[in-house]
Amino acid sequence: MPLFELKRQARLDMRETRPRVFWTALIYFGLLTVISLLASRLSGYTAYMENVNSLLDRIQKLGPKTMEEIIGLLPEDMSSLYPSVSRFSAGMSGILVLLYAMLQAGFSGYCLLVSRRAPNNAKDLMLSFEHPLKVLIILFLSALLIALWSLLFIIPGVIAAFRYSQAILIHFDHPDYSAVRCLRESRLRIKGMKMKLFLLVFSFILWFFLDQLITAIIGIPVLKLFLAPYYGITMAHFYNSLPEME
Repeated sequence: MPLFELKRQARLDMRETRPRVFWTALIYFGLLTVISLLASRLSGYTAYMENVNSLLDRIQKLGPKTMEEIIGLLPEDMSSLYPSVSRFSAGMSGILVLLYAMLQAGFSGYCLLVSRRAPNNAKDLMLSFEHPLKVLIILFLSALLIALWSLLFIIPGVIAAFRYSQAILIHFDHPDYSAVRCLRESRLRIKGMKMKLFLLVFSFILWFFLDQLITAIIGIPVLKLFLAPYYGITMAHFYNSLPEME
């Protein structure tokens, strides 16, 4: 199927799907925002950024003229900017990060349902929680493999990202498959299709740029409510077009 047809079909799905994809996307980003804010506070990252901003404001007000003067205004131990956090807070922050990743995986499953015009609603954002351990293993192994290939160079890392990009969707189609089998089948299905996937991802580059520009101007990522499902459903159609393995 031509790339423009995948995107056209995704836009059509977004217009005709009920309940409306917009409302599900709104719930999705609302949950991501809450989880992100909680994780940042519990990990101490929010307090760290406040300390950094306070330090930068102080340096700007004092107006040092040379690099030596700037360095003299910095604390001797830069790690002191990061507040100490309890083990409980750090642990809860780690759990929230995992929930964030699980929710992102669940959104991919939701987009797959929309692309097939299957019954769906906002509850499908929690699809990944039906087999949470397996989903986490798939995400971890994918990230590990991509990181290892990235040690060689950027391009091998990108190729690895494409190679294992279908693993989560394969899991939703075949929940009986092991995590390793999902990764292996993703590698087999994407064989010979990496360039097509690259071109499909690249075709969204202007959308991503516009999203960043609007967010920088108004401070709210409003375009993501359209772009995230548009991208996700298009990728689901790409997955649907791949040949089934025996």
